[in-house]
Amino acid sequence: MALQGGLMMSSDDGYSADGGSAAPRPMGPPTGHVGTLRSPSPGPGRVAGQIQPQAEGADRAGRLQGQIQNIHTQFGRAQDELRRISGLCSTAETRIKKTKDLQNHMAREFHTLAEQTRALLQGLDGGGGAPGSSPPTR
Repeated sequence: MALQGGLMMSSDDGYSADGGSAAPRPMGPPTGHVGTLRSPSPGPGRVAGQIQPQAEGADRAGRLQGQIQNIHTQFGRAQDELRRISGLCSTAETRIKKTKDLQNHMAREFHTLAEQTRALLQGLDGGGGAPGSSPPTR
C-alpha cells in the first residue's frame, strides 16, 4: 500500500508472489471476498470472522503510518540535538581562541619580564656589561 496524491493505493490483493506488490490501483469499496468478513461458514482451514488480506493490509498501513510518524518525531529531536551540539561547539571554539590569545599575551609578558630581570641582574653585578652578556665572575 502506498499513499499517492491523497489516495490510498493497493495491488489487486495486496500481495505478490515475490513478497512485493503488484502495480498500484486506487482502493475503492471492497469487491468480492477481499476485505470483507467471511460468512458464518468460513470453509476449510478458515475461522469464522477471520479478516481477509485487505483488512490486514489496512492494519499494516496504519502501523506503518505510526512508525513513520515516530521516525519523523525522532528525526526532529535529532535535528534539535544537532543544533544544540553545534552551539556548544561554537562556544568551545570561541573559548579556545580566547584562551590561545591569553596564552600568547602571557608569553609576551613573561618574555618582557625575563628580559627586564636579566638587565636588572646585570646592572647589580657590575654595571657595565651589555645586555645578554654573562655577568663577570669573581
